Amino acid sequence: MKFLRKREYKLASNVCVVIPAYNASRTIGNIVTGALKYVSKIIVADDGSTDNTAVVASGAGAEIVIIDKNRGKGNALRVLFQKTIDEGYDAVISMDADEQHDPEEISKFLAAHITHPDEIISGSRMKEKEKIPRARYNSMCIARYYISLASNQFLEDTQCGFRLYPLSIIKKNPVEDRKIRY
Repeated sequence: MKFLRKREYKLASNVCVVIPAYNASRTIGNIVTGALKYVSKIIVADDGSTDNTAVVASGAGAEIVIIDKNRGKGNALRVLFQKTIDEGYDAVISMDADEQHDPEEISKFLAAHITHPDEIISGSRMKEKEKIPRARYNSMCIARYYISLASNQFLEDTQCGFRLYPLSIIKKNPVEDRKIRY
């Protein structure tokens, strides 16, 4: 896979990183700092955290969206998608706030996005499956089987939250039609 320098990414697409976060003050700073090596903007949705998630993320360089109470990852992503659409981004990379995803891998997403600009690109945790608790791994395999069957294509890790979404795809399924709550 081809790796590009940061300035080359900017020529290819206007991409930012979005992170839904709930009580992630211990880990969010490292994620934001690492991601800022590859993109110029990180937006964190603090999903009703009761710790200092927003303060730590902001201190590391992220823009913060505060959601008044915990409404779940799906709602936080909808909020983040709408914000990035409103700000004119072409694509977003979603990451989890718990250090499950390595920010150094962002370069691979950006390189793949250049050659596949209209496709959702998903990460996979299956190369290090020994790190996944056995019960979770088993449920991931069951989900993978049925989702791959339904989509008529093999999907290695259907539950991974490390993804690049072209916002043109999100726009086809309008976020504004859904109830977004802050």
